[in-house]
Amino acid sequence: MRARGWVRPAIFGAFDGITCCLGVILSLEHEPRLILPAAAGVAAAEMVGMAAGEWQSASDNGFAASIVVGATAGLGAVLPAIPYAALPAAAARWCSVTVLLAVSAAIAWLRADSRGRRRAFAESYGILAVVAVVVWVVQLLTPGGGA
Repeated sequence: MRARGWVRPAIFGAFDGITCCLGVILSLEHEPRLILPAAAGVAAAEMVGMAAGEWQSASDNGFAASIVVGATAGLGAVLPAIPYAALPAAAARWCSVTVLLAVSAAIAWLRADSRGRRRAFAESYGILAVVAVVVWVVQLLTPGGGA
């Protein structure tokens, strides 16, 4: 796989990972000590599930793309949660938001050539906003979730 061929699977995996981590962080905001362990579990599942999904999808990208998708999904799913290991909850929250925005910006930057920079950034940040709203609604509708 050529270097440019790694971009699509890396974007796919990383964005899936950060949206999953955002869901974990928002769902457990009242239990910050659980965020990193939950994100680590999600990351493990993401690595295997996304790599297997790419491989089983009969993609022409090959096995290497499956490894890239899995690795970036796992990294994306845990990276925003790492601040919760060492920082107080309020500081960890800001660091986590910064990581989420930075990863999303990197993804938008990589996607900009096919969409235009402004549109790529709007789409990436818009998706994060939609994830946040959907998680919030699910929390409100889930017994015990709105606590």
